[in-house]
Amino acid sequence: MIAFVGDPHGYFEDIISTALEQRPKALVLLGDMDLERPLTQEFKAVHDAGIQIHWIPGNHDGDRDEWYANLFGGHAGGMSIHGRVVEIAGQRVAGLGGVFREQVWRPPAPPGVHLARGL
Repeated sequence: MIAFVGDPHGYFEDIISTALEQRPKALVLLGDMDLERPLTQEFKAVHDAGIQIHWIPGNHDGDRDEWYANLFGGHAGGMSIHGRVVEIAGQRVAGLGGVFREQVWRPPAPPGVHLARGL
């Protein structure tokens, strides 16, 4: 079994306790984690229980630099399946995330140019 869970927005207790109770072969986190500490620390008990952890970024995972670093940085970065098709617990799973870093998508306007910022 693979468990897919999305949009925890910093609330991981129920995900972790359910994963430890149900024991899926893998847990795939579907974005908007809002991680105040690295993913590998937050889900250490799940990993230590032998449950694979993978993730696909969501549209809010880049809202704060520390959230982005806690998800994409260190060992957790290698657990991403964004833009890939991987085999997880005998199943092929494709990942397509939705992270939009404002400084990338909305760079500063050149001098003398005024851009509308409201969407």
